[in-house]
Amino acid sequence: MALDELKQDLIETDNDMRSYLETSEEYLQLKVFKILMLSVTTFAQFAQPLFWRYSYYP
Repeated sequence: MALDELKQDLIETDNDMRSYLETSEEYLQLKVFKILMLSVTTFAQFAQPLFWRYSYYP
């Protein structure tokens, strides 16, 4: 009986660890995406006046 409970606890722990790792990976991907999008929009905001200065439109 005690071994069955220990086995069940280990199985639940394994499932919890896998779930945590999947969630952490998704969070990390979202965090990287957010940082990249912030970088792109910041660059676009600062680069926009440079492109306007050298445009050929009156």
